[in-house]
Amino acid sequence: REGVNVKLGEELDQRLRTGTVDATDGHRSVRADVEDADRLAVSLRRLRVHTPGRTVAEAVATLPEAVGRALGAPLEVVEVAPTLGGAVIRGRPDGDREYWEVRTTGEAAELERWRVHADGREAVAFPLTRRDLRRLVEGM
Repeated sequence: REGVNVKLGEELDQRLRTGTVDATDGHRSVRADVEDADRLAVSLRRLRVHTPGRTVAEAVATLPEAVGRALGAPLEVVEVAPTLGGAVIRGRPDGDREYWEVRTTGEAAELERWRVHADGREAVAFPLTRRDLRRLVEGM
């Protein structure tokens, strides 16, 4: 693991509070939409990591495994359209009809959790331990 990635997760962890939280390590940056945070865990609506210079192909090659490992859930690429600006990576819906989705433009990767219902889908908050959040930022 690159030290710069670990540092970004630590930078975010030190700034966690309710609201939109930004952090950078001087190269990469992260933005988290935080619903709640305490000393052990956090509840997020969205997590976005910006990695300058990363291509869509590089993101598609690394994000499913790295993010899936951090979340403890397998993810797979469901759409790649570099000419339209990116790719979509998803997990399978669980028993609550919720699933993970990562949208990437290459440089940017955005994670959300979605719940499927009769009228479509809605983004939902998701809990993570602070340790898992640091690992997730490293993987994104």
